Amino acid sequence: IRHPQVRANVAGWVAYQPPHDGSILADIIQGHIKLRGPTQAFLALLHGTGLAIADMSTRSRSVFNHSNHFDIIGITRTFPIVTLLTTEDPARLSDYVFGDKAKSAFLGPFVSVISDRDTSPLNDGIASVHGTCLDLATCVYLTGIDHFDSVMNTAPFKSLSPSDRVTLFRTLLQMLSQRIQIKTEE
Repeated sequence: IRHPQVRANVAGWVAYQPPHDGSILADIIQGHIKLRGPTQAFLALLHGTGLAIADMSTRSRSVFNHSNHFDIIGITRTFPIVTLLTTEDPARLSDYVFGDKAKSAFLGPFVSVISDRDTSPLNDGIASVHGTCLDLATCVYLTGIDHFDSVMNTAPFKSLSPSDRVTLFRTLLQMLSQRIQIKTEE
């Protein structure tokens, strides 16, 4: 949307857990000054900034989605989209800190924080399932994977193996390739 000149070069899009409607976790972080410093430090480790939190707030996403409604619809009709949606079980903080870390997802404690404040309990510790998949997209729903696990090693917490992570990405690309072929034949 921000760079319409690239659309002609895009055949399809694989979206990994995009919080199109925003993240309740981002809202919580923005609303509590004491959470901002630790969040900034964590994002810096990932080479990110606090702008990501502001951009993922439900208010920011709502304004963006409303302002760009027709462009978003146009994009979903222009090329195929395959979206990965993941969900994770909540982890009690005591189990997360003192228990067997291999049984808890890295973002496990945030799952219940989001569930307690959302109309849908299904989320991956960052984004809720509702509001993640755009209309007309093919949505792949996987349970037992948190928001980070599909893209990075979260050990010592529960984590996909590197080969499983590669297989997941290849599968999504194969699905996208099939949809591009179908779109081309139309």
